[in-house]
Amino acid sequence: MKTIVVVIASLIAFSGIGHATDIIDPVKDIIEATKSNWADNNSDWTDIFDAEPA
Repeated sequence: MKTIVVVIASLIAFSGIGHATDIIDPVKDIIEATKSNWADNNSDWTDIFDAEPA
């Protein structure tokens, strides 16, 4: 009986991990834009405070 409870609890806990990556994606986009802005290449400037990246 305890194993069933542990398995169910594990499934509930790990099901939320997949949704966490969706939350992190906009932050990664802003980090990449900032890296591009500070790089020494000739790429276009990305305004990270604009509504588009976030």
